[in-house]
Amino acid sequence: GGCGRLFEGSLLQLHASLRRLRTRLAPNCQVFSGHEYADMLLTMAVRSDPSNLAALRKLRQVRDLRLRKQPSVPSTMAEECSFNPWMKATPLDLARLCGCEM
Repeated sequence: GGCGRLFEGSLLQLHASLRRLRTRLAPNCQVFSGHEYADMLLTMAVRSDPSNLAALRKLRQVRDLRLRKQPSVPSTMAEECSFNPWMKATPLDLARLCGCEM
């Protein structure tokens, strides 16, 4: 998962929104993204942090699913918080991930 580029709102608003999701949603809450960008976003996550083993495992799982023409969604909040760099990011990390100024 990911959030892509920041098109509206501020970086701090995005960080606050993601923090609210992490704290208010149960770990088993299912996350249904509105797109199939998991492979691309997980590839970027692994490239930016090769030590993110959860992202590497999820990337392999997503690629296997997509090869079998299966969707990669849903995931859970617990999964997203384990591998998704946007969900784990500080405001400075988000600036780097979104390619914007702090």
